[in-house]
Amino acid sequence: MLASATFARTWLIPVLSRFGVDHPDIDVSLQMVGPRGSLGYEGQSDLTFSYNRLLSPDPWHGSVSLGDVEIGPVLAPTYRHRLADGVLSFQTRIDRRNDEAMWQAWSLRTGIAIEARKNQVFDHSYLAFQAARSGMGAAMAPRFLISGMIETGELIAPAGFLTFPGGLYVRPTPRANQQPNPDAMILLDWLKRNATV
Repeated sequence: MLASATFARTWLIPVLSRFGVDHPDIDVSLQMVGPRGSLGYEGQSDLTFSYNRLLSPDPWHGSVSLGDVEIGPVLAPTYRHRLADGVLSFQTRIDRRNDEAMWQAWSLRTGIAIEARKNQVFDHSYLAFQAARSGMGAAMAPRFLISGMIETGELIAPAGFLTFPGGLYVRPTPRANQQPNPDAMILLDWLKRNATV
């Protein structure tokens, strides 16, 4: 399976542990993608996950939805910010490398402008989320990946979240001219029944 490191560590690993209880005879291996996500991946994988609808809003051909995705700017409750007259302003915008365009895409869809004095860039989303949690700035985040920090009050979303109905996709990605891996199809069916966000 192909997934980002943040998605794997936050959502996918706990889901796969439940799958392993139901299907102990099926081995699952994960391949991590870096800052460019699955767009820059050239290897082989039986299933590919995608959730960043700000950067790739169109549904994938042959994909299955595992639920809605909500994305918005998050920051520590004590981090100084202001939301007024359609502008969210703060000192530091925290980006995941190569995802800087998420802010503009979010602003275009919500009508809320972003004003930040400086940017800080991390190679992984989970580092950006932890930096925001630590009061270093505001990060753009899918709610399901930071829900624990929202629930405990460690992060807030002062401008709310933009919802993409059905935006968490998983897609079979068999090798050219081959049928999908049967074990991958068992996992996909299990995910549809047991692992929605």
